This record gives sequence, structure tokens and C-alpha cells, in this order.
Amino acid sequence: MAETKKPSTLQRFYISEFFDKERNVSFNLKKANVKKLTNFSEFVDAVQEFVNIAEQSNKKSKCWFHRDGAFRGCVDVDGARRILGIFKENKVENKDAIEYLEKENLVEKPAAKAKKEVNLDEEALKVAFVVDKAASKKANEVKKEDIQAISKYKVTIESIVPNGSELDVYYFISNGDKRSDVVMSKLEGFGTECACAPVVETPVRYHNHRKDRTFWTLLSLLVVLIVINIILIILRAQGIL
Repeated sequence: MAETKKPSTLQRFYISEFFDKERNVSFNLKKANVKKLTNFSEFVDAVQEFVNIAEQSNKKSKCWFHRDGAFRGCVDVDGARRILGIFKENKVENKDAIEYLEKENLVEKPAAKAKKEVNLDEEALKVAFVVDKAASKKANEVKKEDIQAISKYKVTIESIVPNGSELDVYYFISNGDKRSDVVMSKLEGFGTECACAPVVETPVRYHNHRKDRTFWTLLSLLVVLIVINIILIILRAQGIL
């Protein structure tokens, strides 16, 4: 069976600073969930009105003070009476009223939330690095001061090691007196040295095909003449001719 949520018995009031065009300060008193508000030129009058309303109610009441876009603390009826006495005794000016409450610890403030423990080793892996005009530099030309780290924590670069066309950056981050382990990030996108073999010019030699044809024609004729002479010699030797 679902439980019915009981309505809150706490009455909430708010006193906030209000400035006119001439920057004269006054104070608005407003009850939570009620559109109507009442403006007071004196801070102590706004606080006194809260006390008067709270005393006439059978519900518990608290008043929150608002300044510069944020709540600065709250008080119950007894705390409001104490404020009235202190302000009248010390003649606190309106322009300093809510700031004075904070300074003198006259208001209750919510307990600060415990900060979540940050894993710096994990955060170190999120660091990004930028090298200006990286493409125009070789990896072995980059210095520590050329590298910009992007992180919400302090980044300390321990060393940089060129690795071919890449650069290995060893670094750690710190937050107060705590620091991460040293981690390595590999940077790319640098210019590279040309590994091409030197070009050797070879003179071009042109072959004269016309001279070749003349040579072979003459050689062929010479062979034919030699063969004919041999045949004639043989025929004469046999008395045929």
C-alpha cells in the first residue's frame, strides 16, 4: 500500500535585496508559494514583519535571506529576534545588512557537501596536448615549451622522446598536494624527413636504325658474292665451265 506523503508544516519566508534605478536598496518579504510580496525600505522592518507573522501562526517558520543571486542562510523566529537586537545595537546600514548576517554568522547555512574523491590517474588519461604548427615541425624539433596541455588540473611534462614521426610525452597531473602516476601520451601529425633516394641523371643514348640497315644489307651482298665465287671455282675445277 502506497504511503501518503504528509504536507510540510514549515512556513518558508524570503527576504531579498531590491535595487531601484538609482541603486537605492530596499527589501522584499515574501512567503513561499504566495505571489504577493511586501517591500520595506528598512531591513529591520522586514525582519520584524516576519517575526510578527510567525508569532501569529501555530506552524514552525523560517526565513531565508537572498543577496546577489544566491541564498545566504536562514533563521527561525528566535534567530530573527536576535538579529533585530544586534542590528539596533550596532546600527548596521541597510546596504551591508545581509552581508553582515554572513560575516557575523547570524544565519544557519546548509552543511557543505563532501567532495567526491578524484582519481587523478584516470584524470591524467583525459589530458589533451596541442603543438602549434605541428605539421611544419619534425618530432625531434619539438621542445617542452612548444607543447600546450589542456586540462583542469596542473600538468607537468617530465620528458619528451621522439619516436620516428611521433612524439612520446611523459607527464603527470597534480591537484593540491596530490599527484598522479607518470603516464605517456603519443602525439602525431608532425612533418617527416624525405627518405627518397637521390636522383641520378643518366644520359640518353639514341640508336641510329638507318645505319644498322645499310650495314646488314652490304654484309648480306658480300656473303652472296662469296658463295657465288665458291660455286664457280668448284665448277671450273670439274671442267664444267
